Amino acid sequence: MSEQTRPRVDGAVPAAGPRKGSPLAVVFLTLFLDLAGFSIIFPLSPALLEHYLALEGSDGLLGGIAETIRSLSPVAAGNPIYSAALFGGVLGSIYSLLQFLFAPFWGSLSDRIGRKPVLLVTVSGLAGSYLLWAVSGSFPLFIASRLLAGAFGGNISVATAAAADVTGVADRAKAMG
Repeated sequence: MSEQTRPRVDGAVPAAGPRKGSPLAVVFLTLFLDLAGFSIIFPLSPALLEHYLALEGSDGLLGGIAETIRSLSPVAAGNPIYSAALFGGVLGSIYSLLQFLFAPFWGSLSDRIGRKPVLLVTVSGLAGSYLLWAVSGSFPLFIASRLLAGAFGGNISVATAAAADVTGVADRAKAMG
């Protein structure tokens, strides 16, 4: 009997070899994707605003949002960069609101069916939302992609719970940091 398969004194058989990949690496990748998805919009806000206004004009949904931003903020009315910054803030708020609303759902589901399946579904959903964003030819489709990203981005609570699950008590604070 080889050293690896020989039962220990307590009767347990050791694992066949070192585990490949770290569960924490998957958790950190998930958190990175969520945070990148939230923040990637900010530097792109001016270009997105220009693109969709040029594409759809100022009569549609985006035109109404841009006009509301300009009318509510005297600073934004005088400088288009401020309008773009406020536009980015509105988009970020939508994303964050959906994360807030969906975090309890994903957390509860992960308690019932496990962390791994929920993380796989939510990361796949994030990837799908980014693909939808890449091909969005209209502002409503772009908004739909951000709504989906926010809903699937609510998995941050699941990722932190998974980090707590795979670390010992002594290392938990370090893993959470």
